[in-house]
Amino acid sequence: MQDPAIIAAKQDSDSVSLTGIQAVLSGSLITTQRGEIAAEDLRPGDRVVSRDRGLVPLRWIGRITADTRQNRDTAPIRIPRHALGRNLPVRDLYMAPDQKIWLKGAEFRDLFASHEVLIPAAALAGWSGITQATYLTEPTYMLLLFDQPEIIIADGLQIESRRPDAALAGLTCVGRDPMFSLFPDLERLAGRGAPTRRSLSETEAGTALPLQSRA
Repeated sequence: MQDPAIIAAKQDSDSVSLTGIQAVLSGSLITTQRGEIAAEDLRPGDRVVSRDRGLVPLRWIGRITADTRQNRDTAPIRIPRHALGRNLPVRDLYMAPDQKIWLKGAEFRDLFASHEVLIPAAALAGWSGITQATYLTEPTYMLLLFDQPEIIIADGLQIESRRPDAALAGLTCVGRDPMFSLFPDLERLAGRGAPTRRSLSETEAGTALPLQSRA
């Protein structure tokens, strides 16, 4: 029997959009109080390491299986080991194109008045060996939601868990009302929290990344 704490959604070309969805591929290792645990093996209540708040309880898990043969844009972004620095990530990491990655650098402060920024994974494609893995035809993404946005660690790389209401907007094939009736915590979580850092557009990221590579 499927764990009632997890909603699974099968995407086809006219059901679920991954636009705005922040998620990592099944198999990604998330840093928790008990060490690194595969995203699909986490359960609500597990305490996950947050950059800002120490250990925070995981509130909800979602699963979406995409079909990249129908829509190549839903293919995950592959970030090779060490692509963003030593042990960043510690192993190849795959994530949804709109997943935001936390980065820090003086060049961001000079350009955007903030030394910490969030960059969408898709903006990194073509830089430092980062590619879109279109050869994965049915990638399964795991969404991890907390009481508010958090910076968590996946395979050694710091990434954002987005605002719950923004994440739920993409699950159109399930529908918000049925989800709220099954999981009342989702309604309580929706609308909470502000973005954790300045979020760069792909154009802004394209301006900043070459500067960071020279830092």
